[in-house]
Amino acid sequence: MGVNATPIDVELLKIDIRMERKKSEALGFTMTVNDAPMKDLNSLYKRVRELYRLDDELKVTIYPGKEIEYGHVVKVVNECLRANFTEITFAGAPKEAGGA
Repeated sequence: MGVNATPIDVELLKIDIRMERKKSEALGFTMTVNDAPMKDLNSLYKRVRELYRLDDELKVTIYPGKEIEYGHVVKVVNECLRANFTEITFAGAPKEAGGA
């Protein structure tokens, strides 16, 4: 309040999808959306669609872990496209501490 009020920092929503290889899973991998586990591709679609409805300017970043197959990444991208996202980027897994 007041003339020189400092604006409140608002954290913008983002969508980070992490994929990890796990042969014991039905899909052969696990997924999280902003650290929330997804049980299948339909759950992924519903969650990203819900986030799209909140803010259609959100961007998706997919983090495929080690040994994730290209075809699995394509499935995740397809669900994001189905939810109407068009800005999808990819990021590598962070380097392990002490690694070269």
